[in-house]
Amino acid sequence: MEKTILKNQSKLSKVNDPFVILPFLLKQTSDTIMNAIELELKRHNVNIPQAVILYFLAREERPVTILEISRFSVRELNSVSFIINKMEKEGLVSKVSQPGKRKTYVTLSSKGADLFYNHITENAQYLIFSVLTQAEREEFEINLRKLLHKARNAMGMDFKPSFLP
Repeated sequence: MEKTILKNQSKLSKVNDPFVILPFLLKQTSDTIMNAIELELKRHNVNIPQAVILYFLAREERPVTILEISRFSVRELNSVSFIINKMEKEGLVSKVSQPGKRKTYVTLSSKGADLFYNHITENAQYLIFSVLTQAEREEFEINLRKLLHKARNAMGMDFKPSFLP
């Protein structure tokens, strides 16, 4: 009987452990928020991966490589290439070459910029995140960036050997 009680207490402590709960709660919350955002994006025939690329290109305001997009979006290079090719066919992005460089760069087209800045709304985000005060949103962003940085480092994603520029 005592062994059963100890075993049950051990199980309870594990299911109530924040180190166990938080990743699952974060995933559940993220999926739910992204589903709401995706419903809004569908009105413009854009999906989440495309919206991430539009955001990144708008944020950078310069031609970027597919590798940079891949690293930012945490997606495989071939997956990003596929998405970029589709977006290029739809006129949302342009691929460009720079003199003297062999890499292909991606830029936001005027159609993509118009879509991003003038047509895609953030109603879902505002509705959902309005439950937090401005200070809470800022603190939440800081904490998410800390977690992202730590996770990327733990996976070796941001490691640069000292011999690389």
